[in-house]
Amino acid sequence: MLFGFMDGSATHNGSRVMGIAGSIGEEAEMLALHSKWNLILEDNKYPTRLSEFHMYDCVTVFKEFLEGRWTFAERLTLYGELCDLLMSSNIRPIGASVATDAFQQISAEDLEVLSQDRVQLGTPLDVCFHMITQQILRAVNESGREKTIGVIFDKDNKAREGRFSELCDRYISQYYLGDMFTGYGFADSR
Repeated sequence: MLFGFMDGSATHNGSRVMGIAGSIGEEAEMLALHSKWNLILEDNKYPTRLSEFHMYDCVTVFKEFLEGRWTFAERLTLYGELCDLLMSSNIRPIGASVATDAFQQISAEDLEVLSQDRVQLGTPLDVCFHMITQQILRAVNESGREKTIGVIFDKDNKAREGRFSELCDRYISQYYLGDMFTGYGFADSR
């Protein structure tokens, strides 16, 4: 089975670019990555032990980075170590983004077509979800082995979780994927 973890970025109203990113991999690879990731976060050279890593918080010195009084050099070093870990792993990164300003320039008539039940591409979040899902399905097909997929999305507000649920249910029930896409859920990134 392949496992994936996805998180949205700038999914709030008013954001100029919306995205979803994450990674997929075999269970053993994901567990090894999780273990190594935590070792980096627990390294005593850093001012505090982070409960989770969020890029926005790191860049803007927000939440735990602010509370721990992290310097620019410490934040940059941590980011570099986490990137090196991801690049050296067998985990496959995936991501999708939409320029919301450009999306809002689509005519009302075209948006109506894109919003239809059989298409469901009427919002930037819908487009990101479909792009991510297609990347996941492609990864399974490229592996050359029959696999099933279980995807975990970072907990979000109820409205977005509801929309992800609707879109996942559509993939599971209406598109012919056999047993490939078996389930999804929501969990705290911590």
